[in-house]
Amino acid sequence: MPYLIILVVFVLARFFNLCLLYALKTPNGSVLTESGVFVLIKRSIAADFTALGFITVLFLIISLILKRNKRILLIIQTSIFGLYLLLSIFDSELIRWLSRRFTIGYFKTYAGAVSDLNLVSNIIQGGLFSFVLNAAILFFALITSYFVLKKIKFDFHTQKNKLIAGLILILLSTFAMQYAFYKPLKDRQRRDRIRPFYTHIYNEIIYSKTHKTKPIDYEKGIVFLGGNPKAKYPFLKVESSNISAFKSLDINEKPDIIFLTIESLRGWVFDIRTLFAQEKLPNYIRLAKKGIYFPYTYSVGFPSTEGLLGMQSGIWSHTEKYFATYEYNAKGLPEILGEAGYNRIVIPGANPNFDNFTPVFEKWYDKIEYHKDIHNDLPLAKKFVEVYQQRDKAKPLFLNWMSSTTHSPFLFPKELGKTPDDNYERYDSLAVYLDKALGIILDAIEKDPRKENTIIILSGDHSFATGIQKERLDKVGNAHSGRVWTNLIITGKNIPQDSVNLNFVSHADIAPTLLNLLNIKVQNNFVGVDLLVDNQGPKFSFVQQDLALHFKKKHIYANINENDFVVLKALEEPSWDTEKVSKGFVGEDFLEPTKEDSLLADSLRAAAKAWTYVLDNNLLYKEEK
Repeated sequence: MPYLIILVVFVLARFFNLCLLYALKTPNGSVLTESGVFVLIKRSIAADFTALGFITVLFLIISLILKRNKRILLIIQTSIFGLYLLLSIFDSELIRWLSRRFTIGYFKTYAGAVSDLNLVSNIIQGGLFSFVLNAAILFFALITSYFVLKKIKFDFHTQKNKLIAGLILILLSTFAMQYAFYKPLKDRQRRDRIRPFYTHIYNEIIYSKTHKTKPIDYEKGIVFLGGNPKAKYPFLKVESSNISAFKSLDINEKPDIIFLTIESLRGWVFDIRTLFAQEKLPNYIRLAKKGIYFPYTYSVGFPSTEGLLGMQSGIWSHTEKYFATYEYNAKGLPEILGEAGYNRIVIPGANPNFDNFTPVFEKWYDKIEYHKDIHNDLPLAKKFVEVYQQRDKAKPLFLNWMSSTTHSPFLFPKELGKTPDDNYERYDSLAVYLDKALGIILDAIEKDPRKENTIIILSGDHSFATGIQKERLDKVGNAHSGRVWTNLIITGKNIPQDSVNLNFVSHADIAPTLLNLLNIKVQNNFVGVDLLVDNQGPKFSFVQQDLALHFKKKHIYANINENDFVVLKALEEPSWDTEKVSKGFVGEDFLEPTKEDSLLADSLRAAAKAWTYVLDNNLLYKEEK
């Protein structure tokens, strides 16, 4: 029967797609999973068969009604199966690259990704083998279906036989669903991995309809976050504004602010205490020695849609969906600096349309210096010098320079020659390349008349897990240090030099720290603290249902919807391979949870749910009229 033949073709196509997913190396050099591959493929096929089976049943029912146009019916069926396979392949590639699933939120965020052809080209090159094989799978599935439609005679059997076939498929689909979903894998990460992409879209739609009720432990969560649970806007700080007074100050009393945002800065690679950094990263070391260095800085989330926006907005990521500040009433740091009279410029290495940053940048900056022919860090640094020297010197400057070369898959710029096969060697070499770019930038600043009146802030938007760390993600979740551990450097007038602060730091702390440095008082919704005064409290990272608490020299990893958690001992000094640093750090030691850890995990989960409620109900900032 044509229906069943086409169904089998697409089930087999999906099987080979899953084999590629779990067998080929990811962009960071590892296979997706080291064990239990067959179990994952088996359950994934069962889950997909459920979807394809019910689609087939639907068409069988339609065929009972229709007496004619059977070929058109099968063409429609094949088209839907083909679209399903295409989206499944796309979903698989996202898992390989970002450990993310295809959702409506993802599409909205990355709808403009094709606008940066250079980055898209790099992505395709980094996973070319996988892309080609998956394209071949899709092509042969469609071609095979075409010949089935062309060659098989459409001599349908009786209505009775159709009904029997439909009932059989319903029973098989029900069994497959039970096998895939009601005998779940012990590991949540793997259990989520086998679910077809449409289940995540469905959950996303349901989420938008149901997450409006205040959590039972809302007050407990808000207190743990450092907010006021009695206030309608629990993080809103209503201060007597001194913006007018600040604007009236002489230009020499308003420091320039240089923000160096480093793409995928791995905290363990750039740790200034390692031999690698001391020998290979002289300019990074030079900058760190000029101020305070925070080696244990954690992004609010992963990837750049979370990390970058967290750095500039002073708030944490959404706990369950893709994060975009323009969806909320929030006041970013660049907005406040604009009100204070700053000339705001951003120099992105990638097209801001790629991940839908354009509306944010247009709101936050006076000028977006993106040039489609400039992608790598050295020419990007030269562009910094040009913009910096030609700036309006009648106004204080806020300049955000965003590097790009250390973005996965870590392909070499042409001037560096052939890209090495070893993924770790790639990243270490590009770290050295980035350091040369930093040297160009620092030299330009040090030659400027306002060099003594300049604050420099450097941090990574997030980290990027190595192949070895991938094995930990199934146990720990996507908020693992391998994704969010980066560094922070703050230099400037009245800031202690050659200082190392080993406390935990969050990107959410940058905005309040900078405002206090400038002595700007203004209403704001920043959730962090001034790092120069107090940074001893809990720090949070949220990566789509996965939660991390960095507190009391421990990391507690949990999930917003699960009761279990794991505890890892924080590193206090480099203990990984400092010769091969990008490969050397695997993760901190697992600890036996204590009663206090269990209470902290409960507080973390309460905090995450409370924060979700705040974002979903737009309770960050009361718009000024």
